[in-house]
Amino acid sequence: MELRLHRIEPALAVVLVASIVMLNAPRLCAGSAIVAFSATSFPERLAAREIRRYTYLRTGVLLDILDEGENSPDPAILVGRSNSRAMQTWLKAAGVKNDPRGLGPQEFLLQSASLDGRAALFIVGGDGIGVLYGAYRYAELLGVRFFLHGDVVP
Repeated sequence: MELRLHRIEPALAVVLVASIVMLNAPRLCAGSAIVAFSATSFPERLAAREIRRYTYLRTGVLLDILDEGENSPDPAILVGRSNSRAMQTWLKAAGVKNDPRGLGPQEFLLQSASLDGRAALFIVGGDGIGVLYGAYRYAELLGVRFFLHGDVVP
């Protein structure tokens, strides 16, 4: 009997976590946007588009992609390199303790924080490829899986 409970327990945990994410994500993302900092390189632009795509596929909410110069009333996901001055300003405003300036090439940081009383997610990379890797890690946290034959969206 106990062995059976151990087999069921992880499955129930996955179902509970997935239902919490799916029920709360549209409420958290509604009216929000993806803010791309210094998105001049192709990997950074691709990262912002992939975040938008996978968020839409998992939640049904289509986020806008804004440049750092555009005003966003409620930024939900902030994407960019660690050496961007605008990114550093937003990180300080959110009170993020982890300093991403030490990130090397292809390294990334995913950090959630409260920004003006609203939940925000920072996806920061040491370079453009690091930002892209962070975007795909975000997709994995949404439940997307990547295989040789393509991605699988639950």
